[in-house]
Amino acid sequence: MLMRLLPAVLLVLPLSAVAAPSTPSATPSEPNVRTVTETYQDWLVVCAERDGNKQCEARQQLVNNKTKQVVMQLTLAKPDKAKPVFQIALPHMLDLTKQVGIAVDGQKARTYPYRFCNKAACFVQVEGNDPLFAVLGKGTDGIIRVTAMGPGEQKEQEIKFSLKGYAAAAGRL
Repeated sequence: MLMRLLPAVLLVLPLSAVAAPSTPSATPSEPNVRTVTETYQDWLVVCAERDGNKQCEARQQLVNNKTKQVVMQLTLAKPDKAKPVFQIALPHMLDLTKQVGIAVDGQKARTYPYRFCNKAACFVQVEGNDPLFAVLGKGTDGIIRVTAMGPGEQKEQEIKFSLKGYAAAAGRL
């Protein structure tokens, strides 16, 4: 997958940074947790089951080809089985006063505010019945538009992502 990278210093997310609040958490030290991973083209579905409670999410991580570090993670989950949540984990050093644009297959970008930041990343969340969900399910390619902040400048950047397999992965949730 080709993507236009933000300057490497701006786009490095520690792998632990991209854990969404709804992310299934299963570690090898938890023997009663069963984790299943399935691949749907460019999307991964991860399900964790513990004591009969199963939580799943679909995700795609974009990795800097040179540094092999995660630069952005897209996650789709249904924490309450009724309303989906689409979350984007982005690096720090972005202009939080500018909204994040999400465009699919060349359509006009929909914009969303940052929801929160923690010590590792900043997050955008789209919830419920937002029209974005229907567009994502029918699309093949997407672009995330952010405004990077560098020394004395702001520059709009585009990060390309794939929607190949998204509809199948979303259906698995």
